[in-house]
Amino acid sequence: MGLVGERMKKESPLRSVLCFFCITLVCAVSLGVANDITKERIAAKVIERKEEALHKLISEADFFAPDEYIAENPVQTTDSLIIGFYTAYSGDTLLGYCVSSVSIGYGGELTVVTAVYFKY
Repeated sequence: MGLVGERMKKESPLRSVLCFFCITLVCAVSLGVANDITKERIAAKVIERKEEALHKLISEADFFAPDEYIAENPVQTTDSLIIGFYTAYSGDTLLGYCVSSVSIGYGGELTVVTAVYFKY
């Protein structure tokens, strides 16, 4: 038997399991730390992308006031889930509404934002 065969006989399965556990633990802790470091940056980017999408629909709006009730309690319709409702304002003037919903498409979830824009 060669050197590898001799070494395989001497190693216990417990040592291999312990080694694998340690490697897995280091990887899990590393991923957790990386997630914690980037969590705030990812949340800020999500908010920024949402604001950009809303401004593409109603570009004249100064700000969009989210409906907190819808944000906390999504509304289930026949074939979609309403996940956001925003009121668009330019100063004190109401410009319109935006509704964000999620439906199931051919490739998975599809998020759609629809706007109702009042031109005065």
